[in-house]
Amino acid sequence: LMGLVEQMACLLSSGYANDRQIKGLFNYILQTGDAVRFNDFIDGVAERSPKHKESLMTIAERLRQEGEQSKALHIAKIMLESGVPLADIMRFTGVSEEELAAASQ
Repeated sequence: LMGLVEQMACLLSSGYANDRQIKGLFNYILQTGDAVRFNDFIDGVAERSPKHKESLMTIAERLRQEGEQSKALHIAKIMLESGVPLADIMRFTGVSEEELAAASQ
């Protein structure tokens, strides 16, 4: 993963990629790469491409939040299947009744 830092910085510097494409690439890296080292990867790219640092951090934070929400929803579904009361699931995971209903369909 860290071997891609320089290539990613060059891609950003070239101006050929927009935020949506960068987000998609980061999402792919998170799913297939070393998620533990993702922060180091982002920091490395931001260091080599200071002009894009703010947008990189914003995209990375959004992906982290989406990942946390996805994990919470997964846990909530397991709890629901195990018979845990809905009120407890919502309190423990922060997942709303609507989110849980939509994910269970």
